[in-house]
Amino acid sequence: MKVLVVDDNKMERTLISMALKKNQYDIIEAVNGHEALAAINSHDISIVISDWVMPGMDGIELCRKIRLKKNRDGYVYIIMVTARSEKEDFMAGFEAGVDAYLYKPIDIKILDVHIKAGMRIIALEKELVQEKKKVSLYARQMEELARERAEQLVHADRMASLGIMAAGIAHEINNPATFISGNIQTFEKFWSVIMDTLDVTMKKKERFPVGEEQFKRVNFVIEEMPSIISAIKDGTQRIRRIVGGLKSYARQDKPSFALTDINKVVDDALLLCHNTLKNHVKTVIDIAPGLPRIFCDRHQIEQILVNLFNNAAYAMRIRVSGQGLLKISAFKDGESLKLTVEDNGTGLDSETLNKIWDPFYTTKPVGEGTGLGLSISQGIIKNHGGTLTAENSRNGGALFSITLPIGENI
Repeated sequence: MKVLVVDDNKMERTLISMALKKNQYDIIEAVNGHEALAAINSHDISIVISDWVMPGMDGIELCRKIRLKKNRDGYVYIIMVTARSEKEDFMAGFEAGVDAYLYKPIDIKILDVHIKAGMRIIALEKELVQEKKKVSLYARQMEELARERAEQLVHADRMASLGIMAAGIAHEINNPATFISGNIQTFEKFWSVIMDTLDVTMKKKERFPVGEEQFKRVNFVIEEMPSIISAIKDGTQRIRRIVGGLKSYARQDKPSFALTDINKVVDDALLLCHNTLKNHVKTVIDIAPGLPRIFCDRHQIEQILVNLFNNAAYAMRIRVSGQGLLKISAFKDGESLKLTVEDNGTGLDSETLNKIWDPFYTTKPVGEGTGLGLSISQGIIKNHGGTLTAENSRNGGALFSITLPIGENI
């Protein structure tokens, strides 16, 4: 710690400096106020010991100028040496910024005590400065976080609106799908009548009023039409299943608990995620046979699985160069059913494992995730009397485990 000794009297200045050097202080000397200011500008001075009466610039003026310097990083503790004892003088000094007074003749032990008191004050002031910086940084971070959260809430609100729109869109799609389904069933019945007639006619080729090429075409239509009808029926049924899934997923109703087959929930969730998974993910389902049903809100559990499947698909897309692997397992674990979702994606680092259940926490780029899915999912599972945990799997990806009570043990 540097100590500046300011006195136009060489003998007094030297005596103070020599005494303080013995106590291991780093001493800088100045003969007047101007030299003292120059020293403060060029050195990191912590404590100033100044005589009051000096030519050119006295100690009080020096004190005022030190206090006016706003660009200093730390506090300067000022000890004024004087023989004055009038109250008005003391008040003038304190108003100028003096911290302590030392009477002449100087007692070095008392001076050392003043210096140590100044060191404590300087140390506390540095701590306050650091705390202020931390608070300022924290305030900036909170401001940025608030801005991000506001954007995410807007996004979440849009997603909620999208869910309502999905229900309406699903209804609109369902109408023409029902029309197609009804008509293809009618056509299938008519086709059997047409087939009976054509079958008889085709067997009597000589009576069939067409050429050889047309005969082959008609024969091809007869052979292919059953598979075409079947494909239309399957496609229509798939549309209706997707529409049903969208309507269920967009439901805003209160939880409705019922005994549920976990196989059906998994199948419906995979159907909703078909487009997300089909191109780069191989899905392996390992559900033990004969599992007892669980007492749950099927739509909410489906919502959780859709979220886990989509997260897994994203993690595998950014890590796996070839085909990703999504493994879904379910088995009985005591009085509970355990369902696991495992992928070979990026896995979960320590920060993610610590914050994964926090609302709005996400590792996805802005616009690709709200950070609400897992937080909501955990709340849903808790309301079901179960648990939802996350860890890294042995293959380096993520492993999510859900336990739910069997039957009506909720």
